[in-house]
Amino acid sequence: MLTTPISQRTAYCTLHWAEQGRGPIWYNIQRTSTVVREDGSTVVSITYLRCTEQDHPRPLISTLCGSDANHILEFRPDGYTLHSYQQSTLTIPNNCSYENFVLYKAPLLRYVYIEQNLILTLIHIANCSLFSVPKTIRNVPHLETLIITSCRIQHLDLSDMMHLTSLHVVDLTHNQIVSIVVELPSGVVLPVQRLYLVGNRLRHLSVSVLHALQELRCVVLNGNRLEEIPSPLTLPMVEELSIRHNRLRTLNCTDWHMPKLKYFFCNNNQLTFAPVGWQTMWRIDKLDLSFNRLRHFRMDDIYLTQLRILNLAANELTSVTTNQTHLRIPLERLQLADNRLTVLDISRWDMPNLWEFDVNRNQLTELGDVFLRFPSLDNMMKLRSNMPGFSVSLSPTVACLKSAYSSSSSESLGRLVKDFTFSADSLNFYNMGGKPND
Repeated sequence: MLTTPISQRTAYCTLHWAEQGRGPIWYNIQRTSTVVREDGSTVVSITYLRCTEQDHPRPLISTLCGSDANHILEFRPDGYTLHSYQQSTLTIPNNCSYENFVLYKAPLLRYVYIEQNLILTLIHIANCSLFSVPKTIRNVPHLETLIITSCRIQHLDLSDMMHLTSLHVVDLTHNQIVSIVVELPSGVVLPVQRLYLVGNRLRHLSVSVLHALQELRCVVLNGNRLEEIPSPLTLPMVEELSIRHNRLRTLNCTDWHMPKLKYFFCNNNQLTFAPVGWQTMWRIDKLDLSFNRLRHFRMDDIYLTQLRILNLAANELTSVTTNQTHLRIPLERLQLADNRLTVLDISRWDMPNLWEFDVNRNQLTELGDVFLRFPSLDNMMKLRSNMPGFSVSLSPTVACLKSAYSSSSSESLGRLVKDFTFSADSLNFYNMGGKPND
């Protein structure tokens, strides 16, 4: 069965390993059919064709927010949709009876006037020439979702949203925003829970702006020009922070207060060192630092956290180390592909839940007993394209193999060895009898 998160509907598809309880495995989509319907936040039906396996590293996908809002709007009788509009001004009247207003294409549109309206809950305008969010949105007191994408907005004044007590989603993806300002009375906090500013031109963020958004659960700032994140940073409700594809060279999280942060995406920046202080946010479940310039990483930094998924692929790593004599962490997926590792000492590691281990395309010559250290490993151990003669120790792993596959027969063990996708080059892999297997 092929399924996908809503945020990835045109980018990926997944194949769930129902028989092993594993997944998802991500594939490239070659051709798609997108007959979809949104039910709450879940895609009910979607069809994909011709998916091919993707063996190269890729960033982790969003869990909660998506890469941007990308809402799929189900047709509703209480909605009004314009597919094209060729005027420079637009008025949304006060006598309308619809809850949703959607305008997909208005290349000449520069001015929008919204009359007092107690019915509208969603405004979606795309592909227009608006230079700012219409100030008349304050005339829609029950507005819940504001989406203005692929327009020309340059400056965002959050003060215009002060009286919109039901506004939970703001999506201004793919505009030209260079600055955000806010002037609110003391103690006033905006109710926005999801903020999408993907593909704008932001270089800096103001602490005062973020502190006015204390209800945020999703913050998606991908594809801007951010060079730093301000401190101190207090966002007590944030569960997902995505700052992919920016220009961050360093990241100091020491003065961040985000006790509910679970998903942190910082891939495709220019980091040469792992973020400092992020381990204080102990609820982190998924961390993506792939496609940076990291040279060293200490596993101690994730000690005593709840981290399940760590992506360090496509960096410049030459060492991944620990000072602990016994590093026991709850990782389930560890991705180290496309680095410069010549040695990876796992003798102090104990990761009983790890089921995916990817060290493809490094410079390793040998690896310790992965089955002893990672007893949950199965087909998701990836060791391709390392140094000639690369070998893996198996001598003390009979019990682990028996436990993993509930079988002690030599036939099962031999089949297990052949099922693994090891190096396509010249990896030496030995079975329990010490004889090479092809």
